[in-house]
Amino acid sequence: MPQIFVSHSRRDEEIRDFFDRAFAGSTVKAVRLEFEEFPKPAAPYIAQQIRVSDAIFVLLGPNIVGSPYTQNWVAFEIGLAASYEYGKHIWVFEPMQYEPIQFPVPFLHHYVLYDLNSEEHFKYIQKIIRSYEPFIPIFRAIPGGYAKITCPYEDCKANYILHTETKSFYCPVCRRPITLE
Repeated sequence: MPQIFVSHSRRDEEIRDFFDRAFAGSTVKAVRLEFEEFPKPAAPYIAQQIRVSDAIFVLLGPNIVGSPYTQNWVAFEIGLAASYEYGKHIWVFEPMQYEPIQFPVPFLHHYVLYDLNSEEHFKYIQKIIRSYEPFIPIFRAIPGGYAKITCPYEDCKANYILHTETKSFYCPVCRRPITLE
């Protein structure tokens, strides 16, 4: 069974519930680990789960920055997924309901701004999840996104695919505003 590792803050319940519903309609397993619930030592167990996952979803929410402890674990998980050994697709999801989350993600492939109350956005995220189902063994049918982005700031220049039709947003890497023409 394919699986996606979900990096998040357990305190962002509304976001967790949204993604639980999105995963429920697929054959893709969401792996969310709460520190209190998984075997110790933690780092090798997390590394193993990321190794066998097809992708990692980083769920930005207001509580991800509320604890240095949570920030460190999420950064560790992103770093593992981005390493050459694992080379996983890294998706960053950020809800529009909140101010931009001041948590830079230096390694990502896909950025999705979404509305927690939008059925259209919910269905698009389900489509992303379902693209990891095992029905197409040769290639992934990952949605193409809205635009290929290169951050315009000289000290960033990050490249990723934006999956939301918008004219302005904050770069998920440097967290500075970007306006598309």
